[in-house]
Amino acid sequence: MSGYTGETPETIDLIGSWRLVACEMWSGDTCVEPFYMDRDPTGFIHYLPDGRMCFVGANGGRAPAASPDRRKTTDEEAAASARTFNGYAGPYRRDGAVVVHHLEISGFENDKGLDYVRHIGVEGGYLTLSSPPMKRDGETVVLKLTWDRITPGVG
Repeated sequence: MSGYTGETPETIDLIGSWRLVACEMWSGDTCVEPFYMDRDPTGFIHYLPDGRMCFVGANGGRAPAASPDRRKTTDEEAAASARTFNGYAGPYRRDGAVVVHHLEISGFENDKGLDYVRHIGVEGGYLTLSSPPMKRDGETVVLKLTWDRITPGVG
């Protein structure tokens, strides 16, 4: 997507596949955690024209298990792998500069059935998706993910 001009949060076409560039935690105008998913996270989000979406993401710096057979990993290895990988999918709806992901399935079972509200932004030729403000350790923060388009939209 880099180099797109004239796009606004209300007009950018979400349809297609996007690669995660950064995941940051912000408090007001200050980035308080620039590597929320560690350095070099990997992630993809896909928006389909039929109103469905899918997200997968992994923290950077994940260590491989000792055995290539996942059934033979230790409980500690399995737990570390689960804590550093997430995914979810379901229908989405868009209202201007807001997109809502309805989680029909989630890597974290507690989130199944929830709606993730994301505020759409366009910064420096990239798409940003930001959470609503939330409290963390007494501070109001926003999680911001930055995305680069890897396939063109069809809309």
